[in-house]
Amino acid sequence: MPRAGANSVQFLIIVLFTIKRAISETTDAETLRKAHKKTPRLSASVVQNKRKSCPVQFLICKSQEILSWLPHYNWGMKRPYVFINVAMTADGKIDTISRRGAAISSPRDRERVDTLRADSDAVMVGGQTLLNEDPKLTVKSEVLRAERVARGLSPNPMKVCVITSATLPVHSKFLYEGSARVVIFTTNRTSKDKLEALRAGGVEVFVHSGYRVDLAQALGTLNELGVKRLMVEGGATLNFELLRLGLVDEVQAYIAPMIFGGESAPTLAAGAGLERSAAVPLKLTDVEKWEDGGVVLKYSIERSA
Repeated sequence: MPRAGANSVQFLIIVLFTIKRAISETTDAETLRKAHKKTPRLSASVVQNKRKSCPVQFLICKSQEILSWLPHYNWGMKRPYVFINVAMTADGKIDTISRRGAAISSPRDRERVDTLRADSDAVMVGGQTLLNEDPKLTVKSEVLRAERVARGLSPNPMKVCVITSATLPVHSKFLYEGSARVVIFTTNRTSKDKLEALRAGGVEVFVHSGYRVDLAQALGTLNELGVKRLMVEGGATLNFELLRLGLVDEVQAYIAPMIFGGESAPTLAAGAGLERSAAVPLKLTDVEKWEDGGVVLKYSIERSA
């Protein structure tokens, strides 16, 4: 729970924001579907009927969804709420040994990911993921993009990359496909010519002086840019560093019914690794078993008192 004083005011503001957001989203078909998981996707007309017939019931459902993360909120933090989302095989691989973004998600999981993106203020990837896969990180659904615009947002969330040397290809999909604000955190290992070219193309570039990007500082900058909910889509090294530094609040994983194997195939978290005594503790908050054979696991990060 928050401390007394200023943090109590913060808590009240969060609660009021929660109620406001719940009310404003009562016309969001995808949100209503999530609040009633066992029903199929609802049409706009059904949403309107639900809003008229049981607005209080839906308001309660939506408020509970938003409030679920409040116990894990770091009341002194100056960073967004950060969650990692991955799709991985039953043996824990997020890609094959080729590392070219092998398809793992089912059609239903791709819809889930699209909804997560639409509900986020920004989506972040690491440099290796960007160079290997060049993801667009856009919202695929026209309906979800339209809902964002109706809420006064851009069609797509902000695209964010953390990369030591920003040697992006000239025709990068990450940079130029999809209407979105683009932010890159890099180091002075990126040439001045490249920095100038990126900025000339409308990219907001933040250069850190160290050998690697300071992730805590980067999240602080995103907070200042208005990012309150940040979705992280890998890769494994970025995931590990964020977890190691205590900068993650939640992990969501779709477990696909397949095996990749491969000693060098990437897993959810790579990096130097941790000793057992330093392992990042997780608390299982939700499990969904799907007809496609996959399972969605949701964990919150356990924090010491």
